[in-house]
Amino acid sequence: MEIITNRLIINKMVNEDRGDYFESIAHSKIVLKTFIDTYRENIDDLPFDKYVAIKNLFAIRLKDTRRLIGIILNVEEKDDCVEIGYAINEKYWNKGYASESLKAYINYLFLKTNFNRIQASAFKENIASMRVMEKCGLEQIYEKTNALNYLDEVKDLVYYEIRRENYEE
Repeated sequence: MEIITNRLIINKMVNEDRGDYFESIAHSKIVLKTFIDTYRENIDDLPFDKYVAIKNLFAIRLKDTRRLIGIILNVEEKDDCVEIGYAINEKYWNKGYASESLKAYINYLFLKTNFNRIQASAFKENIASMRVMEKCGLEQIYEKTNALNYLDEVKDLVYYEIRRENYEE
């Protein structure tokens, strides 16, 4: 699978993405406040082969350099519904990359798969991610208080969804 947008390419992660993934996600305490993963102090502690092996985990790359700046993935698939997640290197926040990649991925899922519902969630305090989801046509469906313990804090989650019948390409 390869999705090409104006500024981005979304495709399968490869072993050569290890350094960019480490910098963008695993070693970024700022990103890890918004996306669930394990903080790694050292790149040698990153079991990157496990990430590359995940079937529906994709790199979000800058089109001009092909450098990984984030990821997008299917978190869970159940019946006709898929829950997705995404994370972008904080150096690229507020530049429209999250919205551009999420719109393209939603389009791909509705055109190339049989999922009728796409869901995503964000920590309640992650207003920026909720705005991204809303820009991409997802609507809030519910909140789950005390949803999980992450980074020694109990987190509330806000869930969003878009249905195939409400999707406009």
